[in-house]
Amino acid sequence: MVLRTDYLSLRSWKRFWLYLWPMAKRHEDADTPRLVYTTRAVKSVSEEPVTPTRQVLTLQRRRVSGGKWVVEVQGFVGREADLEALARRLKAACATGGTLKEGIIVLQGDCIERAMAFLKAEGHYVKRSGG
Repeated sequence: MVLRTDYLSLRSWKRFWLYLWPMAKRHEDADTPRLVYTTRAVKSVSEEPVTPTRQVLTLQRRRVSGGKWVVEVQGFVGREADLEALARRLKAACATGGTLKEGIIVLQGDCIERAMAFLKAEGHYVKRSGG
């Protein structure tokens, strides 16, 4: 029996074609963008204000129910993502828990001095308010 290598079986052709098909669909010039037409409405990009590098932040210490102290950081202007990142870094620097409510960072415990030192080290102007 002679083995012929000049042809492929039908199954082999299918495998070969399925292998090459995605390559044939590729765009020849990857630098130029392809035009895509749609009938869907275009979503507008949210216009959040750019976050300034230096902010005037107000720190206030107050008691909550149960006689516990909390420190509130107010006055942040900028994107929500930057506020969340600042809250995360501030909680880590003060080694305390906290939350973010309506644009105000609330830190648990009486850690106003550590919070002031951290915010000054980051380049913010810090004002102390209240108790």
